[in-house]
Amino acid sequence: VLDCSRWSRERDPALPPARTRLETILGLASDFVGEYYDQNPLGHLGIVLCRDGEAEMLTSLGGGPARHRLALSAATSAELSRGGGRPGAGGEFSLQNGVEVAGRSLGHAPRHGSREVV
Repeated sequence: VLDCSRWSRERDPALPPARTRLETILGLASDFVGEYYDQNPLGHLGIVLCRDGEAEMLTSLGGGPARHRLALSAATSAELSRGGGRPGAGGEFSLQNGVEVAGRSLGHAPRHGSREVV
């Protein structure tokens, strides 16, 4: 579950220059995908984006890091151009909606496997 709200679009002095929290979040998520599949080659991963008080599946549960990284790259471009830099673009973050969407997607996973939302 990734935060794409207006708060993630702010610049943070603790981050490298000219980077927003959103750029950092999506970049680290892409790194996480690679590490996840290195350690869990048979695992399944899905990505949920939260913005404007709503949550949507970016990628459904599935294998293969290339698909997730491609979707994260496209989401980075789309989110950074979204709203034209106006204040409030991205709206509010809703953890409840993000967890509900993630939970619904996990409902189709086999019972013998572990299920986690990060």
